[in-house]
Amino acid sequence: MNIFSKYFDSHPEGMLLVTLDGRILETNPFGKELLGIDTLEKSNLNWNDFLSKGSEQEAQFFESHKHQLENRFEIELKKLNGNPFWAEVAISQPIQLPKENFILFVRDITENKFQEEMLHFQAWHDSLTGLLNRKRMTEILGGKIKQGVSGYLCYWDLKNFERLNRDYSHNVGDKVIISTSLKLHSLLPSNSILSRFGSDQFLVFLEGSTAEQCMEYISNTQLLFDIPFVIGDLIIHLGVATGIAKVVPGNHLSDILFQAESALKEAKKSESSHFYFFEESLLKKIELESRIFSRLPEALAKGEFTHFFQPIYSKDSRTLVGAEALVRWREPSQGYIPPDQFIPFTEKTGFILSLGSYLFEKACKTLGHWRSLGFQGKMSINLSPFQIPFAMTAEYLLDILNQNKLTGADIELELTERFLIQEGKALTDWFQSISALGISLSLDDFGTGYSSLSYLKSFPVQKVKMDKSFIQNIDSDPGKQALVSAILGLAEAFGMQTTAEGVEHERELLYLSHLPIDFLQGYYFSRPMPEEDFPSLFSK
Repeated sequence: MNIFSKYFDSHPEGMLLVTLDGRILETNPFGKELLGIDTLEKSNLNWNDFLSKGSEQEAQFFESHKHQLENRFEIELKKLNGNPFWAEVAISQPIQLPKENFILFVRDITENKFQEEMLHFQAWHDSLTGLLNRKRMTEILGGKIKQGVSGYLCYWDLKNFERLNRDYSHNVGDKVIISTSLKLHSLLPSNSILSRFGSDQFLVFLEGSTAEQCMEYISNTQLLFDIPFVIGDLIIHLGVATGIAKVVPGNHLSDILFQAESALKEAKKSESSHFYFFEESLLKKIELESRIFSRLPEALAKGEFTHFFQPIYSKDSRTLVGAEALVRWREPSQGYIPPDQFIPFTEKTGFILSLGSYLFEKACKTLGHWRSLGFQGKMSINLSPFQIPFAMTAEYLLDILNQNKLTGADIELELTERFLIQEGKALTDWFQSISALGISLSLDDFGTGYSSLSYLKSFPVQKVKMDKSFIQNIDSDPGKQALVSAILGLAEAFGMQTTAEGVEHERELLYLSHLPIDFLQGYYFSRPMPEEDFPSLFSK
């Protein structure tokens, strides 16, 4: 026993000599320090006094762990003063001791446990918002679906978030993400789960909710996003889109996520609504689009892409001064497909480079032919941002113009306002090379972005086209009248010409006729027409 006593006293872990019923007979110095014990002489302490769990575990401690003799296990304990800590405990019954006595080896692992929990938290949570991350959310959803739960899955996405990061900084973007998580969480029903599923995407699972309850959550949360984000001195308006999929027992997680993401894409396309409930008909639409879009290279090779042309008139003389080339896809099984349905797909896949060059060359060839028939107007050609600057170099443009006996003054390239503001400063050399060719630049859909003409004067833009949403019903809308008047005043000050597009009614034309607008186009004059019909406008 003398050797055992020396080992007991000097062991660098807490050692407790206890009876079968948990009474502590002796502790070594490390054990006293660990448990906060000053003396055992009058304390009559019991091992159960240091267990943090319930009475059932206290009563069954040795019974439940006796099979773990000499093996270590983790357990939550408390010191004599009540402070909790995590310990690694091993039970031993040396042959030197009576059968009713045990030795407990106790080591404080609170710090290790904390580090483990931190690593565990970091592995399962988003570091910026503290919400569940994509991996953990997927695991939880998969488990609940296997359990047969039902409800609705809402896929949220911030609109124009990438642009926000470019215009300001990632620091501002991070604060918007944090604020978004708080908005979504503030109205979250009980038993629901929220996660940050991507950069600016959030996934909400409304467990057990009905369609009405889901719609109530979406509507109420949408009201919060109508309130702008206030980040320091910045006031930022960002909309959200939501795709909703119903979760029913028997569904596969991958299918539900696909449905929610597909619904989100539809919501982002819609101009009238910010949310979309998935429905089976959408699958057929997606399947059809996938099948059709896979034909793009074949369609280009077969010449299925063509132009329709919309005439542009001088406001004052009402004479024909130009034509805007508008691409159409003459798909054999679907008929004419407008560009807003397939151009985004070509941009995502990079096919826009081949298609854009083909369309530019085709438009120039058409203009060269019309020149031989007496047409003196310009050809206005839309460019995708993805074509600039590498696919539309000055050398390439000049070569195509020369092939069709044209000059730079014969064409006008249309760019979007949003592209110019986002990428314009990085394209100074390209702008200079285009100007050197005599090619004019027009800014399409002006007023729908976030720029101002005072900013645009930094670029060689000769014309702005006011978006049709400002022109429609302008004769009866004071707000639109004020906006158009302001744009025209600034355009005149900076020496820019202006076009009003989307003129559809005579009352709109009458109102615009009194304004200093240079050019007009819209359905009032003519809808876009096939190439073979357009010469009738100038060969009379």
